[in-house]
Amino acid sequence: ETSGRTATILSRPDGSFTNVSEAEVDDFVSAVLVNQNGTRTTIPVSRQIFRDGSVGLYNSGGILEAESDGGPVQVLFAPGAIENKNRFKLQPLSISDLLALLPPAPPESGQLVGGFRFSGAGDPVSSSPKVKMPINVEALGLAPGESPTNRTFALTVLREIAGQKVFAVVDRMTFKDDHIETSSPPYPGLPADEDVVCSVRVFSTRVEIIGYVYSAQF
Repeated sequence: ETSGRTATILSRPDGSFTNVSEAEVDDFVSAVLVNQNGTRTTIPVSRQIFRDGSVGLYNSGGILEAESDGGPVQVLFAPGAIENKNRFKLQPLSISDLLALLPPAPPESGQLVGGFRFSGAGDPVSSSPKVKMPINVEALGLAPGESPTNRTFALTVLREIAGQKVFAVVDRMTFKDDHIETSSPPYPGLPADEDVVCSVRVFSTRVEIIGYVYSAQF
């Protein structure tokens, strides 16, 4: 749509088709289907895949998914959250990868159960994305008959504040079926315009959080 380049092809008897059109990286692309009665149906492209593994998402939103050791990690953007097009990259991290990236003296409380690296570039999003991650219930050390819903899961990002590396809690995660997922708002949620290392920790009891207030929204 941006450059005006077009490519035309007839569909196969089963209705499928494959075609190629020249386009620039920032072009908006749509497929226009001409029906037998002469009407037209326009279908905008929902994602753009780059060679480095990053993905461009549009105003219709979408899902970023990457396979981890325990299953797929998903980051979901709601329709309308992205103004035009933003570029994101999702990389699951193993526990050993996380330990290599995190400070040498991690918090004593909380069990590290997973994490990922996430980066985003583009216009500010109107709402933070939802994060879904697989969880190994057997690794939580639950008491007989105890439900995973009794545990508290926190999504944290590694930040440096006043010269100290700290774990900033950006969202709470809840257990649902065989996975955990974020529940923002009221939490700020996963930053969609930064390159961040995220880790998920689970707590069996209430925890005391000591730190710095570095931003606020009223």
